[in-house]
Amino acid sequence: MISMPFEYSRATSLDDALARLAAANGNGKLIAGGHSLVPLMKLRLSEPQVLIDIARIPGLSGISAKDEAIEIGAGTVHHDVATSALLRNVCPMLAETAADIGDPQGFQGKTGMMPPKGGNPDLADVEVQRAVVYMANQSGGNLKEPPAPAAPAASTQTAAAGSVPAGSVGVATASGGAMTSQAAAPTSTAPGAPQSPTPAAAPGGATTVAAAAGAKPDGKKVFETTCNVCHGAGIAGAPKFGDKTAWAPRLAEGINVLHQHALQGYQGKSGVMPPKGGNTALSDAEVTAAVDYMAAAAK
Repeated sequence: MISMPFEYSRATSLDDALARLAAANGNGKLIAGGHSLVPLMKLRLSEPQVLIDIARIPGLSGISAKDEAIEIGAGTVHHDVATSALLRNVCPMLAETAADIGDPQGFQGKTGMMPPKGGNPDLADVEVQRAVVYMANQSGGNLKEPPAPAAPAASTQTAAAGSVPAGSVGVATASGGAMTSQAAAPTSTAPGAPQSPTPAAAPGGATTVAAAAGAKPDGKKVFETTCNVCHGAGIAGAPKFGDKTAWAPRLAEGINVLHQHALQGYQGKSGVMPPKGGNTALSDAEVTAAVDYMAAAAK
């Protein structure tokens, strides 16, 4: 979807911004970065008639310490908060939180979508950078690989000799699936005792719903942990859960087609469905169970 028409203006001072906002008679919005407002406008959940850009007003940005307080200007960009040496010194929790809740952009191309960090928000920026450089160099590039992150402090308990070391970062699949970071848990076994295989961790901390051996996956739980992100509110063209009108044309195509779209991904007129909803840790059975659950709720 695209936003409704709007007028864009750039304020040159705080007084100018307030005057423009008053002139909009309640139909104006202030914008500095737009990471929250612009997506809402594209979905037509917010329809301002006037956008007033305050990003370049002098004096609105910056981080400073005054007396016993920290002042962060309204125009300060998110990156500056996350990387501020001052904040990391006097209020490290704020800087660390900012680094974790930032909204990475991803990429929407003509033939598909690249979700932020390949769909795995648990990856550190340097892990993503190293994965991109690796793929580029394997394809003939000659990019400098970013240094690996420092290893965590050694634990007081030492793993037994021969335990499996932490794994390396995976790369994005051709279908736009999530990049994964896997590490096998070190194990220690008494001499002569039989060793049982350690189950692999879910890729990148991605949520998955494990089904008991031989039991049918719980479609409701899969929906609540993965599908609900888009189908719960009808975001990005996804038919809203329980909306019979939105689901009707899709149900008319048949449940097998819906299964295929959910498993392999689908590019529609109003949005894109990444393979397995972006959670490649899910099994095919879990995905189809979630589709069956949503379809049943829309009949």
